[in-house]
Amino acid sequence: MCLFRAVAKVDHLGNFLPFPNITVVHNLQLNGRLKSLPQKLLQVAGTYISPLPPSSYHATLLCGPVFDFRPFSKKILYESCWRTMAMFLNDTSYCPELVVHSVLCFPAGEVVVKLGPAKKGREESNSQIIKDKLRDICTQEAIPMMDEYDRTWHITLAYGRQATLPIPPTVQKQICEVVQDAFQVLPDMNDDDPMVLSLESAQLCLSPDMKRFVPWDGMPP
Repeated sequence: MCLFRAVAKVDHLGNFLPFPNITVVHNLQLNGRLKSLPQKLLQVAGTYISPLPPSSYHATLLCGPVFDFRPFSKKILYESCWRTMAMFLNDTSYCPELVVHSVLCFPAGEVVVKLGPAKKGREESNSQIIKDKLRDICTQEAIPMMDEYDRTWHITLAYGRQATLPIPPTVQKQICEVVQDAFQVLPDMNDDDPMVLSLESAQLCLSPDMKRFVPWDGMPP
C-alpha cells in the first residue's frame, strides 16, 4: 500500500488506466456547452490528448491515498475514519465560491481550468478550516490518510497522449480557445463582479480511475 505516490493516469496511447483513489471533491454542475466539450477537444487535438468525460469535472478539496485493489492495499478501505469523514461532509455541506482565472494547456498535454476564490480572504480561511478538520479526522489513528500538500483550485479537462507529445503551440492555442468558448456561460475572468461557478458540496469519493469520481459513504465496499 502506498498513500501518496505518482501513478500513471493514462498509457502512452492515451487510454485511461486504473487509478483507484480516495478524494474529497466538488463536482461541477454541467450545462450544454460543458457536456459537448470533450468532443470538441477531440476535434482539434484528438491525436495529442485524452479528454475526460464531463461527469468527471471537479475541483479537488483534498487528496487522499492512491492505492490498488490487491488484498493488502484494500485494507485501507476498512479504516473507520472514512465513515466519520463522510458524515462530517454531509453535515457540513461545504461549497466554496470559485471563479475562473485562466485556461492552461501544457506541452505535456494536460488541459486545466485554473480557479480562484470569489472572495479571497474569506474563502481561503473557510476551505482551510474544512481541510484541517478532515486531516484531523484521519490522523486520529496515527496514519496521515490525507495529503498534507494543498493544491491550487483547478478543474482538469484532459491528459496528454505520450506517444504524440509535445503539443505544438498552434494546437495548444486551439485547445484553449475551445475551452474558453465552453466556459463563456460562466464568469468572465476579467469581470469586476464575476458569477460564482456552479459547484456541488464537498463529497468523499472512492474512484476507480480519473473518469469517475464516485460518492462514497465511507463504508467498506
